[in-house]
Amino acid sequence: MPRGRSRLLAVPRGRLRLFAVPRGRLRMLALPLLALLSVMLVATPARAHDVLVASDPKDGAVLGAMPASVTLTFDQAVRRDFARLAVTGPDGAHYEQGEITVDGGKVSVGVRTGTPAGAYAIGYRIVSNDGHPVTGAVRFTVTGGGAAAGAVAAPTATPASGAANPGASTTGVGTAGQGGGSWVWGLLAITAALLALCARVLVRHDRRLREGTPPAPPEADSPAEGTATGRSTTAGTGAGTSTASGGAA
Repeated sequence: MPRGRSRLLAVPRGRLRLFAVPRGRLRMLALPLLALLSVMLVATPARAHDVLVASDPKDGAVLGAMPASVTLTFDQAVRRDFARLAVTGPDGAHYEQGEITVDGGKVSVGVRTGTPAGAYAIGYRIVSNDGHPVTGAVRFTVTGGGAAAGAVAAPTATPASGAANPGASTTGVGTAGQGGGSWVWGLLAITAALLALCARVLVRHDRRLREGTPPAPPEADSPAEGTATGRSTTAGTGAGTSTASGGAA
């Protein structure tokens, strides 16, 4: 039998259990960890949806007159062909006019003149770069009738991220397609805890292997070496006997 196998068989049964148990625990920990990682891979694209980060007018603003245009700013570039904006007045009529303008993350549309005082809502529906639709509304109030002086303002050039300029309006409120990512952070926390637990088990397992591995048993002398040793011992004994006999004579 090869020497390597003889060493393996020489290890006590208790030592073999020491090596087998932690591996089973690691397999049990690996299953939920892989399941969480697969869920995270699916959930990551969901966080890539465009999110409304600013609006002009601000959500909940009270204006003395209707602005000449309204602008919504998103955190990512908006697909131009699928952007929709609608300005609804207190009478339920639509007051948007002209073509919708998309520049990176900014979406704008003009507003008609002669608007009545009351509560207004800017409803929007866009399609994110990942193909997911995002809808919502920004609400504001106009206290005076008519539109503010000035033509429809064209949106300024902005990077694709669509970040709001300094002093711009605050974040608008979306009714759907935004947020809902708290469960993703919960999964991240659970995954981090499992990773820490796995690392701790691995460290313990490695330490027990280094401290508890039994030394290899001494190798038995081969038959050839034993025969040679026996012959040398016999020869030595014979030589001693001959010397003693010579001395006696």
